[in-house]
Amino acid sequence: MEKKVIKKLPSSKEIADMVYEIASACYGIKGFTRFDSQIIGKYEPLSLKDIKKGIIVRKYANGLFSVDLYVLLADEVKLTETLSECQKVVRYKLNKQYNNQCRHVNVYAMSVVK
Repeated sequence: MEKKVIKKLPSSKEIADMVYEIASACYGIKGFTRFDSQIIGKYEPLSLKDIKKGIIVRKYANGLFSVDLYVLLADEVKLTETLSECQKVVRYKLNKQYNNQCRHVNVYAMSVVK
């Protein structure tokens, strides 16, 4: 009988810190904002200490995790290309670092800033 091996997950803070570094280096990403910005009506960039409000990490029982990013984009960039490239880069680097434990990455553009 085969034993099912459950991989140990890194902490949510560790994942969020890595996502912050990766996504911040992506072209066109100006910063992160709160996931509930539409409700509040403010699209203010988050400081590093409040970054957990703009990067949501969900962990699953099977040893996988997913990430949602709420970003502010630079003015005059191609929105779909910028978001798609950010999503690809973040997922690739997370899977490389954490042995393919990243299930999916969602990137939401909340506002465009100058």
